Amino acid sequence: MKLLVILSIVYVVYAREKSECEVHREREQKNTALGRLIPECEENGDYKGLQCHGGTRYCQCWDKEGHPITAPSMNVKACECHREKKVAEDKSKGMVGAFIPTCEDNGHYSKMQCWGSTGTCWCVDETGKKTSEPTRDEVNC
Repeated sequence: MKLLVILSIVYVVYAREKSECEVHREREQKNTALGRLIPECEENGDYKGLQCHGGTRYCQCWDKEGHPITAPSMNVKACECHREKKVAEDKSKGMVGAFIPTCEDNGHYSKMQCWGSTGTCWCVDETGKKTSEPTRDEVNC
């Protein structure tokens, strides 16, 4: 009896309801339409950034809540830049001077990033990691 009580408590503590992504995924797995998108979910239940349409080479970037950020494309390979850009744009609505990253069509960070309000630019790799210091001088990445 004690074991049953302990197991019940453990189940209640560690069980969580299915996330919106997980419910969406289960629903789409039952759908038989060609080219359907079966969402991929993170372990915590958030939507993964890169979502691809089954049986096609079309992928797109989604935010953590499951809203598309980019249109479906055969070029999209990564989504961190597009996600960071969307968060920055959402946070900066009505604010002047916020930094908004620049992304390539494939989802990688553009090699040169500039912060317009400060007049500085710097180089980054495709993951957004700085490879040079910000400067007001000409930047050649």
